[in-house]
Amino acid sequence: MKCTYSARADVGVFLLEGSLIHADGALELVENFDLRLSEGVRKFIVDLSSVAHVNSSGLGVFITLDRKCAIAGGRLVFAAPSQYLMQIFIITKLVNLLTITNSPEEAMESLA
Repeated sequence: MKCTYSARADVGVFLLEGSLIHADGALELVENFDLRLSEGVRKFIVDLSSVAHVNSSGLGVFITLDRKCAIAGGRLVFAAPSQYLMQIFIITKLVNLLTITNSPEEAMESLA
């Protein structure tokens, strides 16, 4: 999995590409997220538009990021999941726990 970070105004954006199924990619994402929290960033978007596959470990990472952000007093929005990934969120009932939007633009609006 490839993870690219960028900042838009006061919002940190993580673009994930590939599959989130291995501990290595997950560890890099969590460490990068922790770094941004330590720098004072409190609004985040995780752009899922290029994520091909996620297993249970990957879902656990999403929950971890959401909890870390909430504990720090921040907000995290997951944007643009594929139909496949959205089905996983529905089946696992993560749609009731995570904030999910159809696009990064909608995510930006929800964080305004």
